[in-house]
Amino acid sequence: MSLVPIAFAILAILVVYRILRTHNTLKDVPGPTPSNWFLGYVYDLSPKPVGTLYREWSRTFGQTYKLRGPLGVPELVVGDPKGATHILNSPSFQRNYSDRVALEEFVRHYTASQQVTRLISMPSNVREVAHVLFDLAERLTQEWEEEIRQAGPSGILSEITSKMQRVAIDAISMTTFSYTLSEDPQIPALIAKIADVPASTLTLIAESLVDAFPILYKVPSPMRDWTVLLRTELGKIADRIWKENEKSDGGVGVLVGAESQLSCEGSSKMITGEPMDRDTAIANMCAVIFAGYETTANILAECLYEFAQKPFIQDKLRAELNAFVDTTGREPTYDDLTGDALPYLDAVSREAMRTKAVLLTVTRAAVASDTIPLHFPLVHVPVRDGIHADPAIWGPDAQEFRPERWLEGDSALPEMVKMIRAPGHLLTFGDGPKTCLGKYFAMAEFKIVISTIMRRFRIEDVQEKYDFYRQTSNTIKPRIRGREHEAPQLNLRVKLVEEM
Repeated sequence: MSLVPIAFAILAILVVYRILRTHNTLKDVPGPTPSNWFLGYVYDLSPKPVGTLYREWSRTFGQTYKLRGPLGVPELVVGDPKGATHILNSPSFQRNYSDRVALEEFVRHYTASQQVTRLISMPSNVREVAHVLFDLAERLTQEWEEEIRQAGPSGILSEITSKMQRVAIDAISMTTFSYTLSEDPQIPALIAKIADVPASTLTLIAESLVDAFPILYKVPSPMRDWTVLLRTELGKIADRIWKENEKSDGGVGVLVGAESQLSCEGSSKMITGEPMDRDTAIANMCAVIFAGYETTANILAECLYEFAQKPFIQDKLRAELNAFVDTTGREPTYDDLTGDALPYLDAVSREAMRTKAVLLTVTRAAVASDTIPLHFPLVHVPVRDGIHADPAIWGPDAQEFRPERWLEGDSALPEMVKMIRAPGHLLTFGDGPKTCLGKYFAMAEFKIVISTIMRRFRIEDVQEKYDFYRQTSNTIKPRIRGREHEAPQLNLRVKLVEEM
């Protein structure tokens, strides 16, 4: 007997079960009707720029509404700060199973990788490697300066996303395993393939099926082949570093030098106390790359785009940075940038994290009976286009990039904002026990790169108009309006401040 009919029968039973399981709970919750039953709301969401559909749904149905996911399965969206805070901090709601399967499949040794990521992202450890971030920012500015010297006072047209991606990937690789990944002939291309997959009908079908039935992630596919190849290439790097460290100190547990904080000097064990073999080392490399590469690069690029649209913001930031140097007689240090010495830089950073969060949603699945303030189980907490951009929470200018909202402290923020209990009243890095482990590293990198660029350059807009689109990897990429079929890109003019 053929297995195909049996497989389809099982699939149909599972679909019916999932629909019936949630039907009674969500039957009275309003929400949009998807134009494609099989793919659900993602079919309508994918071709739209970020900042459109989620906001439209919220205006129409309120902060809490129902979406129809793949195969018609109901999913709940909770854009109410009180309800979202409860869910993200409750043990009754956990990372959904499909995310856990994907992480384990790609990273392997995921739990061990979390331990290492947590260690290297501690504020004290970030301070130890901050000089690497300063060096990378300096390298970028030197390259731009040389290009501008050759081009003349009109400046240069620079593709910003690729520049920020190179800085971000080297920030991760150099601080964690002392290797410049951007100079590798294959690694950046493989990461781009994984992160920049456009949301075509075919990829949406694959994504929807995997989301509904995570076991399908293990089925051979181009995405899976790329991740296997990436692990292979990272394995070669790990082997090379491994051998170099064996020669240098006789141990095999030091993936990196003292800068990395991954291991104890001269020991064959990590800081966690567990032996680190080759496979665990590769898992660590995969984990730290994808923990902080795309997210920080995207926010940096989008922030520079905002600067180009609103020159007065970069002028104000540049004035604060120059005033600090004039007053102190020195360049800002890590402690200056991450402390309270530069309040407008901090305000810009907070506003970038609010309006340019890479996470469109934080997804959780109910694993136990629970009553949340809105009396419903959670599936999605909308972040970038939901809680972070809701006028009912932030006021009428919620969707505007306005750093000044942060300058007067919590007392000046709307009361609804204070109901977001996450640090800084932002969900950019999530909230609760599943908060992003790399948030301190990401904030330090952002402030170091932005402050270094602003001291020396002015960023200007060009004639092209851009919209930002979700990729299937849940990253957000800019595309030229009217030329969406082209690869993601963001072209801005860069000029030297001294030649203005």
